[in-house]
Amino acid sequence: MTGALFELSEGLKLRPSLLWKEDFKGPSSLDLNAMFVFADKFWIGGGLRTGVNLWNKEFRNGQTLSNSNSISGIVQFYASNRFRIGYSYDYITSGLSSVQNGSHEITLGLTFPSKLNRLLSPRFF
Repeated sequence: MTGALFELSEGLKLRPSLLWKEDFKGPSSLDLNAMFVFADKFWIGGGLRTGVNLWNKEFRNGQTLSNSNSISGIVQFYASNRFRIGYSYDYITSGLSSVQNGSHEITLGLTFPSKLNRLLSPRFF
């Protein structure tokens, strides 16, 4: 996984990221994501998940698997410095879309402050 954080203007940041998932005996996957961060409180963005073929793998012989996988949208809100709530929707673009049309996800995040060894770090990744 890799990513960056760019300050576009005061109170507005762009957080692109890339996640490579490798299964040496199965398909490889690449996630491309981007989020806009407003005032470090409200995040909105999207992503694309796709299969990639860097080398010929035996499991693909005779297969007609599509590299298309899914697109997603996400919103997150920091209600306080310690509490985050989010929602995302993942829309399937592969052949599985005929049997499943996507998934919803609700996330809750809670940061527990440590009384020992406090480290102040923004949570961007």
